[in-house]
Amino acid sequence: MPHSEGQDSTDKPPIDHTEPGSTMERRERKTRALFINDNNDWLRAMGRAFRASPDVVMAECHSVEEAIAAIEAHQPAVVFLDHQLTEGGHEGFDIIERVKDQGIKIISTTGDLVTAEEYRRQGVDHIAPYDLEALRAALEEQTPE
Repeated sequence: MPHSEGQDSTDKPPIDHTEPGSTMERRERKTRALFINDNNDWLRAMGRAFRASPDVVMAECHSVEEAIAAIEAHQPAVVFLDHQLTEGGHEGFDIIERVKDQGIKIISTTGDLVTAEEYRRQGVDHIAPYDLEALRAALEEQTPE
């Protein structure tokens, strides 16, 4: 129940949204990593692999707009990005174009080796989608000291 002036002092105090772990603090704090993919099974697997990292977020996205909204909502330092969010799509390149000036490191996690090479030509790192050792290493590189 919301607290209002004049309430009995025995009622619980209002929630302080600046306390550690509060919703407000989470919105203001940068997320270390955001995994964007349209494959929920892959995201669940990554969620299990990175469950010990509370500042790693999984986002199932099926369009450029959904991916951009997830990036804006979570403010990640690094995005592990699938290339194809729709059947036959090339959304990864569009997403990179839209966030390239935001200081976010993008790492491609496409399974298509030809597309991975195109990312590399554009200066974007690539990690195979199930290479957990490389994904963990890339995540550790983003951890502030």
